Amino acid sequence: MPTSTTGPATGLDINVYRGDTMERFIQIKRNGVEEQLSDHQFRMQVRSASVVIIELTTDPNGGITFEQTPGGVLALVIDAAKMSTLNPGTYQFDMQQTYAVTGKVKTRFRGTCTITDDVTKPLS
Repeated sequence: MPTSTTGPATGLDINVYRGDTMERFIQIKRNGVEEQLSDHQFRMQVRSASVVIIELTTDPNGGITFEQTPGGVLALVIDAAKMSTLNPGTYQFDMQQTYAVTGKVKTRFRGTCTITDDVTKPLS
């Protein structure tokens, strides 16, 4: 499971198959201790140049949820139906955290998201 620390945004590359459910789990630590995440907002965009391919947020049904652990683990989920609408390719993404009390915004992760076309297609 990738872990983010308090420094600059770290590289995290995501490789997924078109049509598969995407699930990634991310833990965030501050000074080696899991950071309490559930009070903060998170937002992630996958882009091709200026075009947003997909956006995930911690809003209800936004695709980012918190796993029940002492500090919290981010669960990024895109269902198979949504993944099947995405074109194969390599895209850029980052994830921002907005702190609840201060409103401070911090980019936690950045990297590439590669969507590979699947071989097995849905039955028509």
